[in-house]
Amino acid sequence: MRQSLDIIWPDFSLKENTISMSRFGAGALIVVGIVTAISDINGIFDQNIRINEIPIILAVVYFTMAFGISKFSRIAALLGFILFLSHSAMVLQTNYDSSTGFGVFFFGLILLNTIRGTFAYHKYKSVENDV
Repeated sequence: MRQSLDIIWPDFSLKENTISMSRFGAGALIVVGIVTAISDINGIFDQNIRINEIPIILAVVYFTMAFGISKFSRIAALLGFILFLSHSAMVLQTNYDSSTGFGVFFFGLILLNTIRGTFAYHKYKSVENDV
């Protein structure tokens, strides 16, 4: 039972759990960045391919946040979560369906746990430095 809850709300009593969750969150942001980058390519099989710059810029920002999270940056984790929620709110406001809502909930929960993981990692790191 506890192992299934670790996916939803991980236990950060071990430093290794904080490291793995932070890396998992960085991977999740890379996936979000890739989906964001390809989401606005319209008419890929038509003659006129139109690419909007905004999703490409957002994808680069997501990749930058993922890099920061991989280095256990608390600021990158917070900003990545805030950016993801604000971007998702705009997407859900324009075209909502249940699969998009589930994806926002799933990735939002991962990024929330990533914030928890980066803060717990620094807590363990400060305890190690004190000893």
